[in-house]
Amino acid sequence: MSSFDQFLQIPSRSTLFVGDLSYFCTEEHLKRLFAPYGASVNGMPTVSAEIKRGKYGDSLMHGFVYLSSVEAADLAIQDLNNKKFMGRYMR
Repeated sequence: MSSFDQFLQIPSRSTLFVGDLSYFCTEEHLKRLFAPYGASVNGMPTVSAEIKRGKYGDSLMHGFVYLSSVEAADLAIQDLNNKKFMGRYMR
């Protein structure tokens, strides 16, 4: 693996860990929740999300959200940290 490939695997400050998610939360739910914090670049959405699943397909209750900038990530943290979403308080 090249050093550039290794660099690409290092999470940036615009990647957010979102914990204490509902068991029913999907990637689409996270994308919609964080959409106001990601700008559109050339018509392409800049918010993407992933949910980590357990061994049997159940949610591990956390995910990662990738935003377009550090500023967007900071604003999302400020607005959404400890907010109730789908019956649980995110952190």
